[in-house]
Amino acid sequence: MAKFRFSLQVLLRRREDAEQVARDEMMLRVSRQQQEQQKLDDFKNRRAENAAEMAAKQLDNNAYGELIYYRMYIDRLDLEIENSHRRLVRLRAEVEVQRKVLVEASKKRKTLASLREKKEKAFNFEQAKIFQKEIDDIVVIRHKPVGIRN
Repeated sequence: MAKFRFSLQVLLRRREDAEQVARDEMMLRVSRQQQEQQKLDDFKNRRAENAAEMAAKQLDNNAYGELIYYRMYIDRLDLEIENSHRRLVRLRAEVEVQRKVLVEASKKRKTLASLREKKEKAFNFEQAKIFQKEIDDIVVIRHKPVGIRN
């Protein structure tokens, strides 16, 4: 029995590889986005904690020098929050672009994969017909009368 060979198998493999590369890149970008979100949350938490500490220190009139340091630190955290937010917006855009690339790569692979499946089904159907014809010929030859056999 003949073996099925898909003439576009090399192209299908390349598209599978391209999809895997796009998937890996997507995971990397999502990971970076999650890390940046974690940093942003950390900055916001530290800012809230230091703002609360600064408010407590404001009640103490002798802590004026410390208040200056708190204010400078909170200003620095505000700057970090702003920068982190900008990076997060950029990373979200990159993730969205990569998502579109991944979807396109997946569509291309699926198109070829479905073509392969259709051709393989047609091949298997033809092979089954050939096999059935051979079986029918064998049955006919076995049941021919003795004088008619060649």
